[in-house]
Order: sequence, then C-alpha cells, then structure tokens
Amino acid sequence: MNEQTLIEELAQLKKQNSKLKKINDALMQRVEDSGENQYAPYTAFEHSVHLAEQVREKTQTLNETLAKLERTNHALKRANDKANLFRQRFIDAIESISEAFVLLDSKGRIILQNSNFANFWTDSGLPIKEGANLNDLKDLAKTRGIIRRASPGDGFASPVYQLSDDRWFQLNEHRTEGGRVMLYTDITAVKNAESARYERGMAQKSLLLQNLIDNLSQGVILISSYNKIEVWNTRFAHISQLSPRLLRTTPNTHYLKNLTELDLTPKLSTDVDYYTQTLANGTVVEIRDHRLTNGKTIKTYSDITERHRNAESLRQSESRLRLITDNVPAMIAYVGKDLKYQFTNQVYVDWYGWPQGGLNELELELSRVHPDFKQLKPYINRALNGESVSFEIEERNKLNELSYLLKSYVPNRDINGDVQGFFVLIRDITERRKNALALQKAHDLLEIRVEERTFQLQSLNNTLQVEVEERRQAQANLLKAKSEAEFANSSKTKFLAAVSHDLLQPLNAAQLFTTH
Repeated sequence: MNEQTLIEELAQLKKQNSKLKKINDALMQRVEDSGENQYAPYTAFEHSVHLAEQVREKTQTLNETLAKLERTNHALKRANDKANLFRQRFIDAIESISEAFVLLDSKGRIILQNSNFANFWTDSGLPIKEGANLNDLKDLAKTRGIIRRASPGDGFASPVYQLSDDRWFQLNEHRTEGGRVMLYTDITAVKNAESARYERGMAQKSLLLQNLIDNLSQGVILISSYNKIEVWNTRFAHISQLSPRLLRTTPNTHYLKNLTELDLTPKLSTDVDYYTQTLANGTVVEIRDHRLTNGKTIKTYSDITERHRNAESLRQSESRLRLITDNVPAMIAYVGKDLKYQFTNQVYVDWYGWPQGGLNELELELSRVHPDFKQLKPYINRALNGESVSFEIEERNKLNELSYLLKSYVPNRDINGDVQGFFVLIRDITERRKNALALQKAHDLLEIRVEERTFQLQSLNNTLQVEVEERRQAQANLLKAKSEAEFANSSKTKFLAAVSHDLLQPLNAAQLFTTH
C-alpha cells in the first residue's frame, strides 16, 4: 500500500466522522425540540437510548477507524522512510555512474538527473533543472550552435552528438513505465583515437595507393570537378614531361595543358571508350576516360607505340595476304573454334553474294551460307578434332545455279597442338564434274557398242566352233586310225623279230657246229 492510497483512505474516514457528528447533532436537536408532546419524555428516553446505542456503535467504529488510521500512518511513515532511503540510494547510484543520467516523464520533462548531466550542459547557458523539457532544450542547443552535428541512430547504433567544443557524446535511451531513461556517454577520447587511427589508415592507404599507381605501366591522373589534378603517378609525369614539383604546386589542367602536348581535357561524351594521340617524338598514346559518380574523372595514358607499329605491320601483312588470296581462283576462309568466320577472301564472298567482310564474326549456321548445315557438321567436327578432310558437295551460288564444290577443311593448331580453328579451301569443280559426266556417258555408250559387237562376235564364234568341232572330230578319227596302224606295225615288227630269232638260232648253232 503506497502513500497516496493511505492519504486517500484517511480523507475518506475523516469525511465519514464529520457526517456522523452532523447526524448526532441533528438527533440531539430533535430530542430537545419534542417537549410539547404528551409522550415526549418517553419518546425522548427512547430516542436517547436509541441515540446512545448509535453513538456507541459509531464511537466504536470511529475508534476502530482511528486505530486503523494510526496503523496506516505508521505503515505510511515506514513506507516513506523506505521510499526516501530508496530515493537516496537511487540518487547515490546515478551519481556514482560516469555517464550523464536523466529520467524523463512521458512528456519529456526532467524528473531526476545526476551532476554529470548538469555538467554536460554547464557551458550551454540553458536552464537545466527539474521540470524542464529536454526536447525544447535540444532544439535551443541546436539553434545556438551548441550541438554542431547529430548522427541519428538506427536499430544497430545509438545516436551520436558533436558539441561546439569538439566533445562527442553517445546517447543510450531506454523506455520505462510512463517515461524514459537517457544516458549520455562521453566518447571524445574514443572519437579522437578513432580519428587518429582513421587518419593513419588513410595515410597508409594513400601511400599504398600511390605506390601502386607509381608501379603501373600506364600514366594515371585523377581530375576533380574543378579541373585540378588530385592524384598522379610517375609514369604520367614521364609521358607528359611535367615535373613533379609543378604538378604539386600548380595542378590546374587549364595551366598545365599549355606546358605539355598531352591531352588533359576530360571528355564529356562517353560514346568513345578510348582515343589515341601521337606525340611529336613519335610516341603513340592510348587515352581512356573514366567518369566517376562524384564528378571526378580518371584519365589513363598507355604507351602503345610498339603495339601500334605491330598493328600497322599486321595491317600491311593482312593487306598483302588479302591481295594474294583475293586473286587466287579458289574460295578461302578461316573459321575459329567458336564456328565464327574470321577471314574470307573476295572470291568466297562473291560466290555467296556477300559484301567484303560481311561474314566476319558470323556463325556458320546463322550466316545461312550453307542451307543444309547438318550435312557439313560431321566434317566440321572431324576438322576441330584435328583431322584434315576433303569432300564434294552440291550448293547453289548467288545466282541460284547448282554447282559442284570440292571442300577441304584443314585444322589450325597452336604451339601446344590445340586446334584453334580450321582453314576452308573450296574449288568449283562444276566443269570437271560435267566433263566427268560426259565422259561417263561416252563410256556407257561405248560399253553398249562393245556389247553389241561382242554379241555379233559370239554368233560368229558359235559357227566357227561347229566347224572346229567337226575338224576336231575328223582329226580324232585320223589319230585313232594312225594309232591303230602304229599298233599293227608294232605287232608285225615283234612277230618278225620273234620269227627271226627262232630261225636264226638253229642256223647259228649249225654254223658253229660246222666250223669245228
């Protein structure tokens, strides 16, 4: 039970006591005024008894109430003592913290503050006291310039204030029942240390950045929106032939452009990514402009003299190559591994009806040079796999005339052996094909004539074969007769030999006998 409740209860009891006194006075007056009635004594006695009873009851109630009130007063005194003790402890507690503390009600009025909070506004001249509205004090402080800068907080950071005396404070705010608690923390030392660390970091980063751009092969400058060179490297000083001392002391481009032939003017147009400038000593410089969102411009200067000479030599070589290939009676092209044209000679584009260079960077399939790309795809894959292929194909030229072409795909390899694309060599073999067809037709007619002559010869040969068979039969008969004659002659010879032997043997024996 708090102090306010006890005070209200005490006031209510006093009011009831006053009402009872008024009732008692009215009853006594009524008794005194009723003497004229014949029953007045009895009635008075009755009223007095009744009144005495009521007075007794009310007196008892009043005594109980007074006792309760006394107890309540004692409790209230103890509560007040505790409240005062708590308040003193609370004041001691907020005085002991190093932050500036202030307790506000729901309307932003100061209820309680510590000495640090009072000292926070000591030099401001503002009426800092209990009951003052803190929001009005802030507005007044901003108007007088006491608060130089305020950084509003968000869900992750608290608001920060910078005062005119270069002090920094961070505000931490907490909602309470019916008010707010605010703590102002002096972060001046932290801010100064942070600023010093930031300046050291920025100086180190600037040094690293300067070392970085000084080691670039390009000349680099940063031009502000006021046409002043804020950053430059040694390569730029070398190309522009401007001394570092001059660049530091007089960085305005309007003055420096009269001391160097190098173009220093930022280009407002972004249509061209870069442009080149040839200096008097023959140096060719490529200049690029990079516009920043803050209005500044970064200009880079690259010495491309050697590259320019190589490009010029390459253009001359390409011109000579094109002069040769354009006069070769064959269609020549080069296709990269991305299947895009990179080179075509004049004969090639003329045959397909394209302008010079019209096929460059176009894909084979999308160029619609070949109506049936699927027919070429297998040969293209073989060429990209490193195989040289040749094949014949029918195609129509720009006049829609059907022609016969002999195509050769020769892979192009780099120093590592990887295929980077393939060369295309096409020869029109329409006349040769027509001559071959005519020769084939003549050959077919000759075969027909040979077959007819062969048939005639076969008929004549059949007749000759009959005669030959008859002659062969007669010859066989002759050979048989000859064989039989030879056999008979042999038999005769054997017979004569046997007879001669049988006859000569006795004669020889007789001759031998006679000789002895």
